[in-house]
Amino acid sequence: MNDLAPRIHNLIRLSELTSITFKRPYIGILAELNAFNLEGRYPDSGFVPITSKEAMDYLKRAEEVFQWLTHQLKSRLKTI
Repeated sequence: MNDLAPRIHNLIRLSELTSITFKRPYIGILAELNAFNLEGRYPDSGFVPITSKEAMDYLKRAEEVFQWLTHQLKSRLKTI
């Protein structure tokens, strides 16, 4: 229960290591967000910058996953 998260940055792999079953659309969002993680770690990777509109869309979808995941975690804490 008190284990630290592994030192990986792949959001899909991290989701697989949990006991939570992620909905398919959320897995897709995590996969897309992984690209930004690569850019942050490897800025010379040739990543094409996104527009402000695209950034807001990613932020909105990331917030949706975050809210869903927070709800899942709160529900599990109630059963402990």
